[in-house]
Amino acid sequence: MKDNKLYRLLKSLSDEEWKAFEKFTASPYFNMGRNYLPLFRLLKAFVLKDSPVWPDDEKIYSKLFPGKLFNKSVVATMLSGFARLTEKFLLQIDYDTSAEGKEVSLLRQLEKRNCDDLLLKEVALCVKTNETRPFDMYKLEFSKSIQDYIVRSAYKSIYDKKIESPVIRRADYSFFIFYLNMLNEERDLRVMKNMLNKSNPGRLSALTVEKIDSNYVLSYIEENYPSLSGTLGLLIRCYVSRDYYLLRKLFSDNYHKFDPAMARNISYVIEGLLFDLLAEGKREYLRERYLFIRFCIENDLLIDKRSGTIPAQPVDNAVYYALWNKDFDWINFFSDRYMSSFPRELAGDLSRYANACVLYGRKKYAEALKEIKMIGNVPFMIKWKLRSIELQILFEMKDYDSVYFAIDNFQKFMNNEIISVYFDKMLRANISAYKAFVKAFPENNRVEYNSIRKKLERETPSQFGDWMLEKMAE
Repeated sequence: MKDNKLYRLLKSLSDEEWKAFEKFTASPYFNMGRNYLPLFRLLKAFVLKDSPVWPDDEKIYSKLFPGKLFNKSVVATMLSGFARLTEKFLLQIDYDTSAEGKEVSLLRQLEKRNCDDLLLKEVALCVKTNETRPFDMYKLEFSKSIQDYIVRSAYKSIYDKKIESPVIRRADYSFFIFYLNMLNEERDLRVMKNMLNKSNPGRLSALTVEKIDSNYVLSYIEENYPSLSGTLGLLIRCYVSRDYYLLRKLFSDNYHKFDPAMARNISYVIEGLLFDLLAEGKREYLRERYLFIRFCIENDLLIDKRSGTIPAQPVDNAVYYALWNKDFDWINFFSDRYMSSFPRELAGDLSRYANACVLYGRKKYAEALKEIKMIGNVPFMIKWKLRSIELQILFEMKDYDSVYFAIDNFQKFMNNEIISVYFDKMLRANISAYKAFVKAFPENNRVEYNSIRKKLERETPSQFGDWMLEKMAE
């Protein structure tokens, strides 16, 4: 049933949307003259009961036409028509909730009907009402659309010299959109190559980006579109700059100007830069990554406004980097303050993950280990961190008999997971170092410690690796 398109669409409707859909279904303008209300009520009752079996055609027909001989083609036609009606309703929702869509649609109609005076008045009103709107790609696209209609209106009088400025602005907005899309794709290709073990296909878009001088683009924006320098300028710098401190300053000064989803996406890009810098062995950015995650969490930048949740990956990053920086009190604060915003299906396990780290930091090792054992099916990125924390706890508890069993489980876990070469290399380096460390520890073998230390310092930094370095230094 999960593959039934109509069921999945109806299942996605909220209580308010069901009410609106009933009115939509009753409207003769949308339902093509058919009375779909009986079918609407039948399917609504079925979906809301969450029945495990979709009613077959005969059952639907008998409910709609009691006492009549079953006609398969009638049911097929009605279900097909109702599915199209459902799709139209979803489109209507999008249209009703998308201000820029309605505004541009009205401009298009005014331009088609040669109402140029009304068009220009509507354009002026649109510009004014959108001045304070948070910046995102839709606003940039909207600005381009506005310029399009100004140009179309001006072209009707070819002697109007004012056309020059709107044409240039339209071309500039088109370029900004193109450039951002190309920068985003070029970054995706790099991530695909470096993290997902995929070869870079060498797309024309990525090659084009290399030919464009980003400094010139940024200076052009600052000179000609100063109101965009803090928003559009930040977006471009996120893709082309590796100056984290510059990006952090720009982001902290301008994040409130962005649409929440856009601000969240920018924070991910900046955090990705910090991840790259750490992967290069630049440990001085460890504290910075933690502080940046804290900044984003404490300013509610990572909460998805539609679902009201913080995705699992940012929750993991917040806990893990606080653990790495030994700020256990903040982990406790974070879990207490934001647990209600954790993804519903993972909330309990993510809370236990945070609590296990707090207990570990407070040297309550047995309690921490108990929490870890109770954690269920969390994402892979959390699983390997939990297993590494378990190995640290067993060592701290001097439970050496369990250590070797846990090492075997860790290696089996890695062999059963499909992971990138990057993560595989890091995890195998950590477990190899840990085995050597446990073996060298009883005799306090300094020669072996030096060998382990050199190997770890050449690998990508991790909380597990740094813990071993600290233990060998004690």
